[in-house]
Amino acid sequence: MACLLANLYAQRIPSSVTRYKACLASDPTVPVGLAIWQAVKDRTSTAGEPTAEEQQEEALVEAWNKERRTELDAEFERAVDRVFYKNMKEAYHSVKKDVLQGRRCYYLEHLYVHRDHQRKGIGKALLEIGMRKADEEGVECYLEASLTGQPLYERNGFEIKEWVEIKEGDDYVTRLPAMMRAPSKMS
Repeated sequence: MACLLANLYAQRIPSSVTRYKACLASDPTVPVGLAIWQAVKDRTSTAGEPTAEEQQEEALVEAWNKERRTELDAEFERAVDRVFYKNMKEAYHSVKKDVLQGRRCYYLEHLYVHRDHQRKGIGKALLEIGMRKADEEGVECYLEASLTGQPLYERNGFEIKEWVEIKEGDDYVTRLPAMMRAPSKMS
């Protein structure tokens, strides 16, 4: 993998969210993977709901993202099933709230590796960044997995805590695992 990746670099946006991008060693301008980790603050005093400060942060992030919208973003928004997307976000939020019970954690919002570069350790490298930070701080990691990604997460110590059920239409429900990883002891 060392010859494949030029770097894993972090891009902080005005919030607790950090994006990590993996690029080709042969051409560092070619991204091959992306992980978005969020350091979720302790919400035990707000029953798992975002604090007023976090809500302000979220508004800043939305404004930041809006300023950087591309045609690809617009194309995605036109193509997405808005009802499914709304149901998905609500289901994710509900299960995350139930599982975390307001505890602080590192939340893997997104992990993507380009299909031409999968099974080369890039996903694991991007996963390890957040796991290492969580271990250093002694907090858990949380994610909602696809069924395709589930084995990678299980190999790295994540366990299914609950199932996220996303309603699609009247008769069909998509079930995805919500997974947690306890912090490893730092030596």
